[in-house]
Amino acid sequence: MRNKIGTGIRILAYLLFIISAGLILWENNLLDQPDIWLLMLAVVLFVVSHIVDSKKYQAQKLILSSIIDNIPTAIYLKSSQGIYQLSNRQFEYLPKKKREQIAGANDRELFDEERAIRYRQDDIRVLESEQVLEYEELIATKDGNCSYINKKFPIRKPDGQVSAVC
Repeated sequence: MRNKIGTGIRILAYLLFIISAGLILWENNLLDQPDIWLLMLAVVLFVVSHIVDSKKYQAQKLILSSIIDNIPTAIYLKSSQGIYQLSNRQFEYLPKKKREQIAGANDRELFDEERAIRYRQDDIRVLESEQVLEYEELIATKDGNCSYINKKFPIRKPDGQVSAVC
């Protein structure tokens, strides 16, 4: 519902822009210029393509979210400050907390002190080296101890700067 409202507001803003541009052109007697209609058509096409791209983006985001949430691997994203930004359903089993409790928390709030310190040190190693860190870890579960491979890697911004750990 929230995305539909956001898209609706963007569409309304674009339409108001197009109408405003048309009124300015009309008031200044520029509508009889031969290329002005091509310019207006280009603006309308830009707006329509942006709306279509936005809907494609939302659909792709939903598909990717479903995949991440249903694969059997624990996935999380932490900011460079060590704050959990998101996690999937499988990750909830590690700290034994729901996603709503995980988002915005740090390792000390989710794990015992020893594990929290080690996780943060590992995050810092990944952030500083900008390299993948892979190691085997023993985790206590309701069915006993479980060994799994933990793989941390840097997430980059469009400018190439490392901004998070996954």
